[in-house]
Amino acid sequence: MAFFVFFIHNMMFNRKYSYSSLHIGVPGELSQEIYDWGIKKIPDKILYREECGLKSGREDDVHITVLYGICTESVNKIEQSLEGEKPIEVEIDKIDLFITNQKYDVIKLNVLSQDLYKLNSKLDKSLEHVEKYEKFEPHITLAYVNKNSGWKYFGFDKFKGKRFVANEIIFSPRIENKQKILLEGS
Repeated sequence: MAFFVFFIHNMMFNRKYSYSSLHIGVPGELSQEIYDWGIKKIPDKILYREECGLKSGREDDVHITVLYGICTESVNKIEQSLEGEKPIEVEIDKIDLFITNQKYDVIKLNVLSQDLYKLNSKLDKSLEHVEKYEKFEPHITLAYVNKNSGWKYFGFDKFKGKRFVANEIIFSPRIENKQKILLEGS
């Protein structure tokens, strides 16, 4: 059992990416509920398995990205940018889709949070990063699916209205271990 926990921890916390990122982890029970729902309701046969960085097409780390494409790997720079930030209130909305990719769609839960928009805007101005998307759309990715196969999930509201407060940000450097940064501002 200890080996399994160590293996899972290393899979989730030692990945290598093109850029660093900041995200919020969804709390334990809610994270598990979302992940289990995806396993139960989104069949393997519709999963897109190429080019999305996931072996299975499913997102195995239930999170909300705050900023991706960060050019630094310095936790000190990130901590300076987050200094004074207070915990973030988050509310989950209905299931939606990203349909802009020509090869696959992304099934996602929309996230409502003025705190996240404000934090993203602040970090956008204070951290050097590569712009990947035109606008910030906070969400929880459930799965990458074959083109046009996610529509049956659109608008599903099982998680709508579920709330939590995130009191930490996870800094995921490009090639190092993830690090948690507490949000202790008032």
